[in-house]
Amino acid sequence: MHFSTIPNALILLATAASSAPTLDAETYSEMSLNPLHKRQTANPCSQWTPQTRLVGDGSPKDWWLWKQVTGEMRCGNADTCAIQAGEYESFTINADLTGGASYISGGFGVEKSWETGTSWTCEEKKGNKVCLWIKIAHTEYEVEDGSYNSCGGFQGGKKHRITSPNKNNEGGYHECSVTDCREEGAQYWVDS
Repeated sequence: MHFSTIPNALILLATAASSAPTLDAETYSEMSLNPLHKRQTANPCSQWTPQTRLVGDGSPKDWWLWKQVTGEMRCGNADTCAIQAGEYESFTINADLTGGASYISGGFGVEKSWETGTSWTCEEKKGNKVCLWIKIAHTEYEVEDGSYNSCGGFQGGKKHRITSPNKNNEGGYHECSVTDCREEGAQYWVDS
């Protein structure tokens, strides 16, 4: 039989590690009084966490995004024509952070994104055209990115505005149009 040889240095290292003293409560307490140990231990006053906060009341402003969610349907010679629920795509409407770091609702009835859905129907008569627009209600508000710790509180930084869709499109609606049909996905903003 042939045995491999283990270097003596590894045996000595393993022996030294297994015979190392364990720390009892008194030894640990003495170590924590050591100035070097204190400098190497994290101080809660030196730990800052990124945070975004509302500036005052946020100076809220209402906005509406008009979005055409269907193409134009032409009735031609048919007595009627209809855009049926489920026959078009849903669009995701996301909040706009305008250069900010983090999203917050600011306590307003808003959400980070909203789906337009596909549950509406539009009908029109012979010779006309029709398309579906959704008026998506938004709230714009001012926030400030900064840092927070338990000793120093909040240290503000860059201010910016967030424009978020209202929850469940509160204040918005859908509209069947026969006069303003562009292309699917067309959109524009209004503030009144």
